[in-house]
Amino acid sequence: MKTALKIIALMVAAGIAVVVAWNVRDASVNDPAANAESVAPVVDLAALKAKAEAGDSEAAYQLAKAIVKGDNGLPDYAAAAKLFQMAVDKGHIAAMVGLAELYTLGQGVTNNPAEGVRLYVAAAQQGNIKAIYSLAGLYEEGRGVKKDQT
Repeated sequence: MKTALKIIALMVAAGIAVVVAWNVRDASVNDPAANAESVAPVVDLAALKAKAEAGDSEAAYQLAKAIVKGDNGLPDYAAAAKLFQMAVDKGHIAAMVGLAELYTLGQGVTNNPAEGVRLYVAAAQQGNIKAIYSLAGLYEEGRGVKKDQT
């Protein structure tokens, strides 16, 4: 009987040791300071805004993406649409996709899937994978184009 109690006590102690070791490991894995490199960098919205106002299409695109994500509070789709349009006017391919998404959802602009399709086609012709994928979805649903699942 004493041997059985010793074995049970040893197993409980081993179990506790495993749980403690696991928690220590888990804390180090989930520590934000330990994973600082994996955290997305903070977007300097003021710097992006200044560059966008100076005509930098990449800055306008990045700022529009941040505004859509709501990096500075709630999303402002109308402001994002203006910035995407500014970048599109300078030929920015990814901005075409961002603006097309707003048109197909009617966020910040009038809901106009046909305009979304036009922008997706322009970006897809430049090899943008996201545009190709989104365009396929619009054909599958028949939004802005005649439904064609082939």
